[in-house]
Amino acid sequence: MIDEKKIKCIVWDLDNTIWNGTLVEDNDVKLNQNAYKVILELDKRGILHSIASKNDYDLAFKKLQEFGIDKYFIYPEILVTVVSNHSIQRVAETDHGRTKRPSTLVHDFHLQTAGRWNSTCGNRP
Repeated sequence: MIDEKKIKCIVWDLDNTIWNGTLVEDNDVKLNQNAYKVILELDKRGILHSIASKNDYDLAFKKLQEFGIDKYFIYPEILVTVVSNHSIQRVAETDHGRTKRPSTLVHDFHLQTAGRWNSTCGNRP
Protein backbone atom coordinates (compact mmCIF):
# COMPACT_ATOMS: atom_id res chain seq x y z
CA MET A 1 0.00 0.00 0.00
CA ILE A 2 1.19 3.52 -0.79
CA ASP A 3 2.11 5.74 2.16
CA GLU A 4 -0.08 8.70 1.21
CA LYS A 5 1.96 11.06 3.41
CA LYS A 6 4.98 10.53 1.14
CA ILE A 7 3.27 11.16 -2.19
CA LYS A 8 4.72 14.27 -3.83
CA CYS A 9 3.28 14.03 -7.35
CA ILE A 10 -0.13 12.97 -8.65
CA VAL A 11 -0.34 11.90 -12.31
CA TRP A 12 -3.91 12.29 -13.54
CA ASP A 13 -5.81 10.79 -16.44
CA LEU A 14 -8.25 13.18 -18.13
CA ASP A 15 -11.28 11.30 -19.51
CA ASN A 16 -13.71 10.22 -16.79
CA THR A 17 -11.26 11.46 -14.16
CA ILE A 18 -10.48 15.19 -14.43
CA TRP A 19 -13.60 15.63 -16.47
CA ASN A 20 -16.74 13.55 -16.87
CA GLY A 21 -16.92 12.05 -20.32
CA THR A 22 -14.52 11.23 -23.13
CA LEU A 23 -13.24 14.25 -25.04
CA VAL A 24 -12.83 12.50 -28.38
CA GLU A 25 -16.50 11.43 -28.24
CA ASP A 26 -17.97 14.69 -26.95
CA ASN A 27 -16.23 18.06 -26.77
CA ASP A 28 -18.78 19.14 -24.15
CA VAL A 29 -17.18 17.24 -21.24
CA LYS A 30 -17.80 18.66 -17.76
CA LEU A 31 -15.19 19.31 -15.09
CA ASN A 32 -15.35 16.72 -12.32
CA GLN A 33 -15.92 18.99 -9.33
CA ASN A 34 -14.67 16.37 -6.85
CA ALA A 35 -11.38 15.97 -8.72
CA TYR A 36 -11.10 19.77 -8.95
CA LYS A 37 -11.45 20.13 -5.17
CA VAL A 38 -8.79 17.48 -4.64
CA ILE A 39 -6.41 19.22 -7.06
CA LEU A 40 -6.84 22.52 -5.20
CA GLU A 41 -6.35 20.94 -1.78
CA LEU A 42 -3.30 18.92 -2.78
CA ASP A 43 -1.80 21.93 -4.53
CA LYS A 44 -2.09 23.86 -1.25
CA ARG A 45 -0.12 21.04 0.39
CA GLY A 46 2.67 21.37 -2.16
CA ILE A 47 1.89 18.19 -4.07
CA LEU A 48 2.70 18.43 -7.78
CA HIS A 49 0.27 17.43 -10.51
CA SER A 50 0.83 16.10 -14.01
CA ILE A 51 -1.15 14.32 -16.71
CA ALA A 52 -0.75 11.03 -18.58
CA SER A 53 -3.66 10.68 -20.98
CA LYS A 54 -4.53 9.33 -24.41
CA ASN A 55 -6.01 12.40 -26.08
CA ASP A 56 -5.35 14.98 -28.75
CA TYR A 57 -2.96 17.41 -27.03
CA ASP A 58 -4.38 20.62 -28.50
CA LEU A 59 -8.01 19.74 -27.74
CA ALA A 60 -7.24 18.48 -24.25
CA PHE A 61 -5.03 21.41 -23.27
CA LYS A 62 -7.62 23.84 -24.61
CA LYS A 63 -10.21 22.14 -22.40
CA LEU A 64 -7.89 22.40 -19.36
CA GLN A 65 -7.50 26.12 -20.12
CA GLU A 66 -11.26 26.49 -20.52
CA PHE A 67 -11.71 25.01 -17.03
CA GLY A 68 -8.93 27.27 -15.70
CA ILE A 69 -6.88 24.37 -14.37
CA ASP A 70 -4.00 24.13 -16.87
CA LYS A 71 -1.71 26.01 -14.46
CA TYR A 72 -1.78 23.12 -11.97
CA PHE A 73 -0.12 20.55 -14.26
CA ILE A 74 3.60 20.20 -14.99
CA TYR A 75 5.01 18.18 -17.88
CA PRO A 76 1.70 16.82 -19.21
CA GLU A 77 1.93 13.68 -21.36
CA ILE A 78 -1.10 13.99 -23.62
CA LEU A 79 -0.69 11.72 -26.62
CA VAL A 80 -2.96 10.28 -29.29
CA THR A 81 -1.27 6.93 -28.74
CA VAL A 82 -1.68 4.76 -25.68
CA VAL A 83 0.07 6.25 -22.66
CA SER A 84 2.64 3.75 -21.48
CA ASN A 85 3.94 3.02 -18.01
CA HIS A 86 7.20 4.56 -19.20
CA SER A 87 5.43 7.87 -19.91
CA ILE A 88 3.81 7.84 -16.48
CA GLN A 89 7.12 7.06 -14.80
CA ARG A 90 8.92 9.79 -16.76
CA VAL A 91 6.33 12.38 -15.74
CA ALA A 92 6.50 11.28 -12.10
CA GLU A 93 10.29 11.37 -12.02
CA THR A 94 10.62 14.82 -13.59
CA ASP A 95 10.67 17.46 -10.91
CA HIS A 96 12.43 20.54 -12.18
CA GLY A 97 15.81 18.80 -11.93
CA ARG A 98 15.32 17.72 -8.32
CA THR A 99 15.41 14.18 -7.03
CA LYS A 100 12.73 11.65 -7.89
CA ARG A 101 9.58 12.02 -5.85
CA PRO A 102 7.10 9.31 -4.85
CA SER A 103 4.02 9.56 -7.02
CA THR A 104 0.69 7.95 -7.75
CA LEU A 105 -1.59 7.75 -10.77
CA VAL A 106 -5.26 8.74 -10.71
CA HIS A 107 -7.08 7.06 -13.59
CA ASP A 108 -10.73 6.22 -14.17
CA PHE A 109 -9.93 2.51 -13.75
CA HIS A 110 -8.64 3.19 -10.24
CA LEU A 111 -11.63 5.34 -9.40
CA GLN A 112 -14.02 2.62 -10.50
CA THR A 113 -12.29 -0.29 -8.81
CA ALA A 114 -10.23 0.88 -5.86
CA GLY A 115 -13.10 2.10 -3.72
CA ARG A 116 -10.89 4.88 -2.36
CA TRP A 117 -12.55 7.71 -4.31
CA ASN A 118 -15.23 8.31 -1.69
CA SER A 119 -12.82 8.69 1.20
CA THR A 120 -10.38 10.84 -0.74
CA CYS A 121 -12.43 12.84 -3.19
CA GLY A 122 -16.09 12.64 -2.22
CA ASN A 123 -18.63 10.88 -4.37
CA ARG A 124 -17.61 9.16 -7.54
CA PRO A 125 -18.19 11.09 -10.76
